[in-house]
Amino acid sequence: MKRSNNFNYFTAEKDPTVQRKNTLKKVFKWLKILFYTFFFGLTLTGCIQNFVVASSNTVGNGIEFYNSKKDVVPRVNTLDAKETITSYVDANGETQSFTTKELKGNALDTVLLNDRNVLEKLREQSQKNGGNFGEYNSLTSSFYLNVSEEEFSNPDAKIFVNNGKYLFATNGNKTYEFVNEIKPIYVLAPLNNNIVAQISKVTETTTDENGTQSVKDKLYTDEQSQEKRFGIKYVSGLARINDYSSDAYVAKPTLKYSRDVLQLYYNYEFGPSSEFYKQLGSDVSEFLKSKIDSIQDKTIVGTGNNSPLFYLTPKQYSLVNYYSNRMKVILSNLGWYKKETVENFAIDFSSSKNFLVDDALKYNADSNILDTRTDEKELLGSGGTVQNPVTDWGQSWQYGPFYGLIVYPFSALINAITNSLPSLDGWSSIIAILVLVLLTRLFSLFITFKATIVQSAQEDLRVKKAAIENKYKGFENNKQMKMRKQKEIADLYKKNNINVLDGFLPQLVAMPIFFAMWRAIQAVPSIKATTWLGINFGATSWREVIAGNFIYLWIIIVVVIIQFTSQLIPHWLNKKRLKERTTVAEVQALKKSERYQTIFIIVFTFMAIIFTAGVQVYWLFTGIWQTFQVIGLHKLRKTQWFKNKYSRKKPA
Repeated sequence: MKRSNNFNYFTAEKDPTVQRKNTLKKVFKWLKILFYTFFFGLTLTGCIQNFVVASSNTVGNGIEFYNSKKDVVPRVNTLDAKETITSYVDANGETQSFTTKELKGNALDTVLLNDRNVLEKLREQSQKNGGNFGEYNSLTSSFYLNVSEEEFSNPDAKIFVNNGKYLFATNGNKTYEFVNEIKPIYVLAPLNNNIVAQISKVTETTTDENGTQSVKDKLYTDEQSQEKRFGIKYVSGLARINDYSSDAYVAKPTLKYSRDVLQLYYNYEFGPSSEFYKQLGSDVSEFLKSKIDSIQDKTIVGTGNNSPLFYLTPKQYSLVNYYSNRMKVILSNLGWYKKETVENFAIDFSSSKNFLVDDALKYNADSNILDTRTDEKELLGSGGTVQNPVTDWGQSWQYGPFYGLIVYPFSALINAITNSLPSLDGWSSIIAILVLVLLTRLFSLFITFKATIVQSAQEDLRVKKAAIENKYKGFENNKQMKMRKQKEIADLYKKNNINVLDGFLPQLVAMPIFFAMWRAIQAVPSIKATTWLGINFGATSWREVIAGNFIYLWIIIVVVIIQFTSQLIPHWLNKKRLKERTTVAEVQALKKSERYQTIFIIVFTFMAIIFTAGVQVYWLFTGIWQTFQVIGLHKLRKTQWFKNKYSRKKPA
């Protein structure tokens, strides 16, 4: 007798409750697949964009995140003053010295110009000059002297200002107004080789009582002052640095800006208030010009001459030499000389005009005009990497969901915290990073708690899995035995109700968060400008240590220790728990997986070393969190509540 289909109503397949459960399982399965795919896509996108989207460790360059257009800041080049002692031998054969101050660029002293009143004035100045400050895909440049002299220092604005005008420019400027009073700057005419000195003294040959001849500098006594002086027999000539003040340069703002910056260097190092000026007693440019103008016979141009053209005291000669060499370095740093040739003071001026070093006109500075080697389109001190400010959430979506969903919200929170705590300096950045670590780790733990338990349970099954692998040892090339081994491992996970993919969820959630924090730390100006306990967050620690800046050594050591600890503690705890339950054969089988763990630890430790100091600080706090999380879960797993609630094993 044929069975009626009506009886199927009473089976589980037709039970509405069972059907709903099965439908929900399928929906949940597909949602899980979409969730995993989404996070994997975010991770992959974040990884790629962190390397592709241009960033910079310097404020004012690369992609940067702000909470408002009014907060966009320029690149500020910080110049520190360094004392230099120069020795020379006086007319009596005694060693003397003089002290000067030199401006040195400090790449690590990244200035964050966060005064909105100053920023508004910069925007007004930029608009007046036809510029584009704060716009996307632009370059900015400004200079700040971190010096004690009030004439040059402006600690409140963090940018040099004179007569209400700031030493600031953008690559979009149509015009430029000088901030400094542009005065003539004269230097000894540069040579295109390093064989002939730019200035040399009259020498004489003497014979001692033993008949030994020697050549020494000849000293002349001034009839009026009775001062002993060197006779100068040769100079390369006199060159004048182009002041770019004529009407021909009105539409060349970058050249005028470059000259303005050079004038600032000159005013500080050689101006009336400088140590150099006090030693020489006059302006060095005027001094050089007056000496060369005093040459009676300007037809003497070669190096074969041995009669005085003019006279200098030993101190004056040393000061002129110092000035000549120092100006080569300054002009090289500012793009007027080629850097690759200045080290040996062999300047290649093959493309420069009118350097008449073998002609009587070499003494005429107006015939020897020194122009900058910088291209008109290049902006001095801009860093070369364009600034791309992202000032609202909608704009961040132009970079895709990774930036819109994660990076910009992180950056906005960091900006909100650091902007509200300006008096705390570097500690405000630490607070911002700590808050984000707490929020992201709590969020991650909330959505991955069960997956974290699965991952922990997988650690418990390592021994049983190792036993299976040991059982099939020697059958690696046997396809049938290999399939049997894989089936046994799959059955082991199935018996304990474990989905292997669930173990990857914590990493899948953690990776996009890490990449987003990495990008935020690189792109939030307040973080890039942070200096905390002697370390600059934009610096690369290992490079600073190699350069001799050993204060960065402590962050490397601490990060490595924390990284090792956070990675090894789970291994130590599991090893301790499983020690009494493993056979010798199982221990041998476990060594293979332990090797993979060791490689994993080494790779992550290496990554922790190569990141910038700001990312290392973030990694330090996450490592501490991870350590306590592992210890806490280890203790939680021992409780009866945990065993009752999260036992994964299927009933027999």
